[in-house]
Amino acid sequence: MPGFAQFLQSVILLLDHGPDGSYGIILNRPTQYKVSQIKSTVHELLALFSENRLYMGGDCGDTAMVVLTHRSDIEAVTEVTEGVYHHNVHGAALAVAAGKAEPSDFR
Repeated sequence: MPGFAQFLQSVILLLDHGPDGSYGIILNRPTQYKVSQIKSTVHELLALFSENRLYMGGDCGDTAMVVLTHRSDIEAVTEVTEGVYHHNVHGAALAVAAGKAEPSDFR
């Protein structure tokens, strides 16, 4: 399929599916980069995740960052399946900045 080569042999955790399309996370595409190695306009709190590894994403734009966590006690996480939750990077950064989580709690 032209334009969708990044999905070839990808393992995707589907987070949402509806009439407007599907949304998921590619689980098996780690990059060689850490968060500290990218230029970001997302948020200055992103620096809290400077040592976290980045994973290759899909076609959702260059500012979309989603994180996974095992922590159910973080405000506004969404359960994907038992023991697995997702959040946007801004909410995860706020939890870390407030001392409610560690950067290593997110991937």
